[in-house]
Amino acid sequence: MPDEVTTKKTHLKKVAKVFLWIFVGVAILITVFLGFGNILKFANYHDFYFSSKVHGLNLIKNGYVNQGLHYLNDSNEFLISAYKTNKPSVIYTVSSENKVNECSLMYTDFNYSSKELSCHAGGVTRVGNEVLLTGDNKVFFFNLNDVKNNRLAIAHKIVETELRCDYISVCDNELFIGEFSSNTFSQRNHPYLNTDNYTTHAIVESFDLGEFCNTPDEEIAKAKAVYAIRDLAQGFAKTPEGQFIIDTSFGIMPSYLCNYTVPTIPDGLDANSVPVYYLDSRYLLKERIIIPGCEDIEVYDGRVYFASETPAFKFGYYGRFFNFNGIYSMPANV
Repeated sequence: MPDEVTTKKTHLKKVAKVFLWIFVGVAILITVFLGFGNILKFANYHDFYFSSKVHGLNLIKNGYVNQGLHYLNDSNEFLISAYKTNKPSVIYTVSSENKVNECSLMYTDFNYSSKELSCHAGGVTRVGNEVLLTGDNKVFFFNLNDVKNNRLAIAHKIVETELRCDYISVCDNELFIGEFSSNTFSQRNHPYLNTDNYTTHAIVESFDLGEFCNTPDEEIAKAKAVYAIRDLAQGFAKTPEGQFIIDTSFGIMPSYLCNYTVPTIPDGLDANSVPVYYLDSRYLLKERIIIPGCEDIEVYDGRVYFASETPAFKFGYYGRFFNFNGIYSMPANV
């Protein structure tokens, strides 16, 4: 008959074996999950992995969520706008050495009161020595040197528009401002039934750059063209070669880069008698699947630049797990 000590040792060995097999089983499951996840990642985003380049890190911190992106070619830096609930919006300047300046933003309203820019910051672009940032239905003008080198910048000009300003871009003398919208996520709904018999809810407006920048205070900027675009757009740009690019994304679903030819024949007029063009299948050249959560896009030197908000957003662990924390580019034209 085994004594009590031997019995306890035998029991402990059995318990240890059970825990060992559980550990091995969990390790195998994790390995399979990681392997399967990476296989899906490369399969789903093959266009992205085969043709993208990394230009730096999306170094957003302190709980902020990146939105706008603009490349400063003369200094090889990126401007990244970001928002945080109940905090003033900021613009990060990220250098090629991954050095970061975080600049908080303020503005003076039409009553000459200084306020924190606490709205949901949108797209960002540069015009000469000015940085243009979208928010709500407005575009705020900041001094480039203040944004790049100081901890605080105050907007010295505000231009209002008739649409929700979620992203912005410039090509030659054209300024484009667009909105993120859908049939369920709509701050300002602009429904158009296009020739595909599909109702879109978002628009992009085109402005003459000089006229827009010289819009008098308290006047609404006047668009010269309206483009009815697909829902859930996060960015819009025009290439010098004459293609439109729309970036669409929502949550952790894949993003899409959609290239279109530029239409020349309007499909109608809006309430202000401005020509309206439907960007539908008639003009679609190609859709490319890219990583989730991509925001404002930037076109420079034949490349389209973008960054994902997933590493900083509520899906942060998802974005970091798949290593989506870079600033990337792909060929702009297709």
